[in-house]
Amino acid sequence: MEGGFYLLKQVRSPRGIHSAPKPDLDRSTFSLALKQADDILGSFVIRGKTLIGLFLGAGHHTRRWSIENFVEVAQRLSKKPEIAVLVFLGPEERDLRPGLAEKFGNDAIVLDELPLMTFFAVLSRLDVFVSGDTGPMHLGATAGTGIVLLSQLGSPTYFRPIIDKLRVIEDRPLAEITVSQVEDAVKELLHL
Repeated sequence: MEGGFYLLKQVRSPRGIHSAPKPDLDRSTFSLALKQADDILGSFVIRGKTLIGLFLGAGHHTRRWSIENFVEVAQRLSKKPEIAVLVFLGPEERDLRPGLAEKFGNDAIVLDELPLMTFFAVLSRLDVFVSGDTGPMHLGATAGTGIVLLSQLGSPTYFRPIIDKLRVIEDRPLAEITVSQVEDAVKELLHL
């Protein structure tokens, strides 16, 4: 799934992003990130499984869906032995980490913070990524992963990824989005 980084590299300059140093995004760099991702995923007993990622964070706590809801989604999805659920947190969610593995128990694998390129590579290995409207959600879309977007009611639509494998849940306030809605959207993307 190397195309995502090359897409990012192609759109930086036309979009006016000139001030930040441009990272070297050659094939060998991404190949290394993919190897790291495969090593991380290979350390768990999930080979051959359908991989579902859950991103618990958001830039502000009012834009986060509850951890309890994510736990219930993981419980429901992990009942199918062919599905493995991975939980991701970013640097802004360090406060959520204590006790998180215990909350998810055997229903999900809680991953440690990953370097950006490795994180992108892991996202490219997922089948579906569930997230609010966050940077990681956009990275997942760029990586080619199916996205279930938990959107705030009335959020602008023009920042959404333009991909076929996108299901947006936005028919009510974020806190009122149900676990069943998310589970159904994941299953729809997986054709279950």
